[in-house]
Amino acid sequence: MVLIMAKKYSLSAFFIISIVLTTIVYGAALSSTLIIEFPDLIEAEIGGSNSYDIMVSSSGSNSPDTKLVISGIPSEWIEINPEIQSIPFGGKRTFTLILNVPVDDNAGDVLAMTIQATSSTGISATKEVSLTLFSAEEPQAEQPQVDEQPHVEEQPSNTGLITGGIAAWWWIILLVVIALIYILYKKDKLGFLGL
Repeated sequence: MVLIMAKKYSLSAFFIISIVLTTIVYGAALSSTLIIEFPDLIEAEIGGSNSYDIMVSSSGSNSPDTKLVISGIPSEWIEINPEIQSIPFGGKRTFTLILNVPVDDNAGDVLAMTIQATSSTGISATKEVSLTLFSAEEPQAEQPQVDEQPHVEEQPSNTGLITGGIAAWWWIILLVVIALIYILYKKDKLGFLGL
């Protein structure tokens, strides 16, 4: 009888431990996000080489092989250095964007540019930016004052049951402990606790 009960408890404990570990590993991937730090409005000189730093950070698990892609403007204007970087947990990496705008474009044109960072694990973030073209030969129009702090846009890349951060982990652990106590209670009416 004791051997059968030990096997049942071991199986129950194994089952609960495997659920907890799976939840932790899978939940960490779900709650990971990439964050792109870059201004909402930028300007580029026509006929010039314009350089910008784009900061990408990871607020979750490691984001290996994170690639930056720019869309909404002609691809022949775009140069990204480096194209791919690994971002550690809680870390930041800087990508350099170089825009070589040809001389045949019109000053004053405003283009909608999209920056997307995607890791090899499928986590991604997107940032919309307005790009205004200007000519160095013409006087530049007075631009409205823009907050110098870059806009930080957080976008969870995946949705699921477990995206609430640390508070969600406490609830999951509590539910697993309650389930374990319930299973053991049903097996021998809390005799294992000495009650």
